[in-house]
Amino acid sequence: MTVRDYQTRFATACAVYTMQKEQLRLAEAGVERLTSRAKAIDEALSYAQQVAKQTQEQVKFQLEDIVNMALNAVYASKYRFSVLIDAKRGGTEAKLVLFNENGDELDPMDSTGGGVCDILSFALRIALLIISKNDRVLIMDEPFKFISKDVRESALEIIKRISTDLGVQIICVTHDIELIECSDRVFRVTQGGGISAVTTIS
Repeated sequence: MTVRDYQTRFATACAVYTMQKEQLRLAEAGVERLTSRAKAIDEALSYAQQVAKQTQEQVKFQLEDIVNMALNAVYASKYRFSVLIDAKRGGTEAKLVLFNENGDELDPMDSTGGGVCDILSFALRIALLIISKNDRVLIMDEPFKFISKDVRESALEIIKRISTDLGVQIICVTHDIELIECSDRVFRVTQGGGISAVTTIS
């Protein structure tokens, strides 16, 4: 092999080296960009998780506060409502739980009769209405059908308190005389010949 051949081979090796060196520089720059992006994504994810956790805690507090206020107004301290939050499979699950005064978990349908369910569902609807920031208007059809007579007065009072204290307009469709008597305004709706007529009672 001649000197010229060695020179040619050397020049080719230098060119390959220079090209590979440039490719390495580009690859290192790419790794640096990806590392920086991954760090930014991790920071954004961590921030989003913190915001989500704070939001969940705030919603949990509002739900528990309003529902327990209603339960305590009707049943004193006999029941306590709680929202149990659990992170599972990349998401969040919430379990609504009712406890008795001893701290035992209850199934409200099996253990307490329909009255507690009436109060729970009413209070949850109020809480969600307030949290959602929508117009504070709630329409109910024959509410509190299962409330026992001994706590009925307290249940009706909680409707007025929530309406006044939380600024919720509550519209009830009912045949219940006690509920009618505690209402601010009463309308009678009658139907004849397929036409509904509304009469102001008070």
